[in-house]
Amino acid sequence: MMANGYALTFGIEEQSFFRERAKTIPIDWLQLRSGLVILDVGCGTGDLTARIARHVDGGKVYGIDSSPEFIAVAQQLATSSHLNLKFILADAHALPFESHSFDLVYTHTVLMHLSAPEKALQEMVRVTRIGGLIVALGEGNWETVRCEPACEALNLVVKALLSNIQRQGGDPFLGKRLASLFQQVGLGDIEVRESPSSYIMGHDLLQSGYLNLAKPILEKAAAEGFVYLGQMEELLRKIRAWCSMPGSTLHWPKSISVRGCRLLSSP
Repeated sequence: MMANGYALTFGIEEQSFFRERAKTIPIDWLQLRSGLVILDVGCGTGDLTARIARHVDGGKVYGIDSSPEFIAVAQQLATSSHLNLKFILADAHALPFESHSFDLVYTHTVLMHLSAPEKALQEMVRVTRIGGLIVALGEGNWETVRCEPACEALNLVVKALLSNIQRQGGDPFLGKRLASLFQQVGLGDIEVRESPSSYIMGHDLLQSGYLNLAKPILEKAAAEGFVYLGQMEELLRKIRAWCSMPGSTLHWPKSISVRGCRLLSSP
């Protein structure tokens, strides 16, 4: 499914995993303080947005997403949390805000899924005030993912995920050129933060909820002829068996974040 140029890999059913993950995403790089007006581009169900709103007393935090389902959940969160939050159904490539509206515009693990990340970044710059920050958090370079010992079934899940992103116009290797994109849209004071390679042990993979994501990835791959639907249960069985092996380890792709400042000369 493609929504406004966004490769929707996971649906509302899988969001519980990402909602938990939002609690641990590093936000120190956003330089949060009271009174800021902030925009979260690709907010999903709004959990990270709400977490950020708690750090900006007297400010206002907006979130946009192209998924009506996600926005519906986020709006419920805004009502129940009593925070200064507003969620809007919108397209990252055409933000529904006046120019120079925000002190900070950020996104998390979204640009790699967009069919035109350059256009989305230009929009992020447009709505940011002179001197304001634009931050892309957690974009990946999936060239670095691997499992030890080798697991064909798990490799197939990763390939299916990357293939799905690419077929819908995304770029799972965007992290490699993210700083260059920031330069192209005229941002200054560009900084890059690359996380060290991280990993998860097989037994932790079983308990963490990550494996719950494998099934929808394979279902989507089967629907598009990448794998046979009849293979799915056998592949999942092999992955669980691999996870139970002593010392089995999945090495994640490196996480790359880039921050820049809107200059007077920025487009």
